[in-house]
Amino acid sequence: MQNDTTLLLVGILLLAAGTYLLRLAGPLLSRHYHFSGEFKQLLAEMVAVLLFAVAISATFFEAEHYAGHARVFGVSVAAYCAYKKLPFLVTVLSAALATALVRLLGMA
Repeated sequence: MQNDTTLLLVGILLLAAGTYLLRLAGPLLSRHYHFSGEFKQLLAEMVAVLLFAVAISATFFEAEHYAGHARVFGVSVAAYCAYKKLPFLVTVLSAALATALVRLLGMA
């Protein structure tokens, strides 16, 4: 048990250090390199595509298995609410309610 806790703490510390270094790299590199507006736009779009890919894979899969219809339906409801630009709280509660209802109906 002690080994698992140590490994978890080391992982958290490494992720925190990596995140801090990446945040620090931006201002430091911007002093030495100047990027065009088109390149900055491309980087912003690449971040959005990467986040979308992670969200899609997390929606459909849990480990190596299909996550179930309830999760997919809940994420779809959240995406619709976000598309309609509803408040964040409404979006989260709608998605949670939709997921719970699908699970209640036994279609998990």
